[in-house]
Amino acid sequence: NKDAVGSYNVSIKYKNYEPYVIEVKVHDITSLKAYYSFIMKSASSKEIYRVPLVYKLNDQVDLSNIVVKAGDDTYVSKITNYQVSSIDTSSEGRKVIEISLNVNNKVVKDEIVIHVVNQAKLVSDNEVYKVYVDSSLEDGTLQDSKLYFSSIQNAHDFLKTSVDDASKKEIVLQDNKVYEEKLNIEIPNLTLTGGTNTVIQKDYYASSVDENDTLVSTYGSSSVSIRSSATNFKATNITFKNSAFNTMAEYNACLDGSKQACAILVDASSKFKDCSFVGFQDTLYARLGNQVYENCSIQGMTDYIFGEDANAYFKN
Repeated sequence: NKDAVGSYNVSIKYKNYEPYVIEVKVHDITSLKAYYSFIMKSASSKEIYRVPLVYKLNDQVDLSNIVVKAGDDTYVSKITNYQVSSIDTSSEGRKVIEISLNVNNKVVKDEIVIHVVNQAKLVSDNEVYKVYVDSSLEDGTLQDSKLYFSSIQNAHDFLKTSVDDASKKEIVLQDNKVYEEKLNIEIPNLTLTGGTNTVIQKDYYASSVDENDTLVSTYGSSSVSIRSSATNFKATNITFKNSAFNTMAEYNACLDGSKQACAILVDASSKFKDCSFVGFQDTLYARLGNQVYENCSIQGMTDYIFGEDANAYFKN
């Protein structure tokens, strides 16, 4: 009876063999969870898709790629029969997109919060479009004539839709700050500027799965990915770290066969100066393009500098 929560025994009988009994559980849906950040196209794919969380005025919001799961405390399953509320981007500010599902005459919900930012707030500083990241501020905050975003990815996504490819762009990070995010850089002519003890890290490794339950593989394990479209990328004074394993004991305790955990994947011509790359296995994935590493520290154990068709130059 799928209309009643509980456990049911299904008995299968064939000829004179002993019956085989399967326990079938019927769960109540008590919660929804909408995922909208890092989703692999498929296992071992070189592509991902995300739903951006920042838009400029009058942008169209495409929510077709979100993943929604429903369940209780012990069971979670992907669903498709949910409803999504409409979204108005004609005014700036915080917007809530409601995800809902009607279950047995009750409604369970989750929400996606996005921000709409007035692109007129973004001005060129010496021919560079510069934005700042402070997790304590809402996306689009204008403070001391500086435009702030709550995450590096949100700052990037706003620049992606607000500034043409040929223009120079810069995202300025804080000193003594750990940015816990899986970052995908897709726009050309971007500089990431850090400071003292500025760290970007995430804890995926090759055997991790994304929100769609897809294996991420080595390529998808990277904390920071510089995609092929992000030509002329530059970074200074930043530590790029994969935090899946922080000690040898943690690394050895992992029983999965695939422990590759990239701190950074570089698929475009780039330059890194005064940066650090921290991991254990497959720390720096120099895959494509012309790459320069000047005054950088790269640490790891197995294949901690590796790649495919990149021309990589290491100085000091």
